Amino acid sequence: MNRRETLGVMASVVAVISGCSQPEVTERPTGEVDIAFSTEADRDYLIRVEVVDADGTLEDEFETAFPPDQQGAPSYYSSGLANGPYTITIQTEAEQETLEWSITDCPSLEVSVTVLADGQLEVDRTCASS
Repeated sequence: MNRRETLGVMASVVAVISGCSQPEVTERPTGEVDIAFSTEADRDYLIRVEVVDADGTLEDEFETAFPPDQQGAPSYYSSGLANGPYTITIQTEAEQETLEWSITDCPSLEVSVTVLADGQLEVDRTCASS
């Protein structure tokens, strides 16, 4: 092996050791969703939340009984969700609401859900600063 070949091999070894030949790793964005519940109803409601990814995989779920006289309303929080988009389904026995959520467009989603007197859902969503 001549000097030029030796230097070429050594340069390749140095490049591999220093990580120059590794593909660039890009950080995937992660998101969080915070859902707060309140009620105007005068009876108990079962509330269920499902977070499903684009492939139809159930990523997270939450279910709670929500009595009208409960001290401190229940809430749902999830963080560290990656990729997306996600479909968030919020339901009671009376109604179901579905939200589409893209972490790229809104890394931190805040949702306010009110169970109305007739059991219907009033849903407001806000993209919060992350």
